[in-house]
Amino acid sequence: MRWLRRHTGVHEDPDALTIEELRRNGADLSRDLNVDHFLVDFDEDGARAATERLRVEYELVVFAPPGAAPEWVEPFGAQLIDEASPGGWTVQATRPMRVDDDTVAAVRAELTVLAHELGGTYDGWAAEVS
Repeated sequence: MRWLRRHTGVHEDPDALTIEELRRNGADLSRDLNVDHFLVDFDEDGARAATERLRVEYELVVFAPPGAAPEWVEPFGAQLIDEASPGGWTVQATRPMRVDDDTVAAVRAELTVLAHELGGTYDGWAAEVS
């Protein structure tokens, strides 16, 4: 199993490039793939709010700064990883989804707005190639 995530230049469409890379690497885009979305640069309150809002639709992993031991993570059904998270707290939201231009664009738009509202940034997605 491999995960593909592509960082691209400012003028390139990162979603289209990642989808094309998935095709080239043999991903079956006719079925749902497990997709990880990365919401970064939160403070603890923002990470908590994002986790609370995403917990119904996604499996969640919360990356916390070293030594942080928030009690709110497990009751939300999220996994806590206590390690350095560049720029603050990170929430990784995973779910199976169709990987096509329209679906990815809609999810990107939704998560970008959510992250911005809560003081963070949507940092893109990665998909499994099995």
